[in-house]
Amino acid sequence: MRVAIFSDIHGNAVALEAVLADVRALAPQVIVCGGDLAFGGPEPEACVDRIKEVGIPCVRGNTDQWLGGSGREPGNAVGEWSRGLVVNAGSVGAPYDGDPRASYAVLERGASTWSADLRRVPYDIDRAVRTFPADHPARAQWADAIRSARRPF
Repeated sequence: MRVAIFSDIHGNAVALEAVLADVRALAPQVIVCGGDLAFGGPEPEACVDRIKEVGIPCVRGNTDQWLGGSGREPGNAVGEWSRGLVVNAGSVGAPYDGDPRASYAVLERGASTWSADLRRVPYDIDRAVRTFPADHPARAQWADAIRSARRPF
């Protein structure tokens, strides 16, 4: 069984489309969104609409709770735990690890264990930055964060 997991889209529809294309090419049996769809980025509504359109189940992330109302540390990690595999899939729309490419994970079930492939997907970062509305309250900070893959504040 192959499972694609992504999260932390943060309103970056350009990065989301790049990841969805990469996921489609892998043809996983299951696709799951780990939340944080909208906060911060240039096209929050487009991201929410797209996830709904393709019917991907999505949990509510910590920034989704802020907007509607489980954080993670930056960087990718795969490690063993006494009860199984622990995977940090990274961020689709706002990675904070110095690599601006979109990040997600593909898990694969072997005969007796799971393995993880952490994938990085290039996308048109300049196009994503150009989509910020002029009246976005933190446009410059978020645009810089997308380009540099560093925290905006």
